[in-house]
Amino acid sequence: GWAFLWLKRFFGKTNEQGADTAVWLANRKDRPHQGGYYAYRKERKPSLAARNMEDARRLWKISEVIP
Repeated sequence: GWAFLWLKRFFGKTNEQGADTAVWLANRKDRPHQGGYYAYRKERKPSLAARNMEDARRLWKISEVIP
């Protein structure tokens, strides 16, 4: 309840702020390449964990057996 709302006030974003990069990309005339990770209107490099191919393979195998 209240703790979440208090933290959100200092660390959260409004709906407009959260949508800003997606709306900005969708409205660009000079479209950047397909894919990629963007934050704050800039292309960013994903974290090491997000680029770990061994973890990606393990996750894929696990997801194949989930009914």
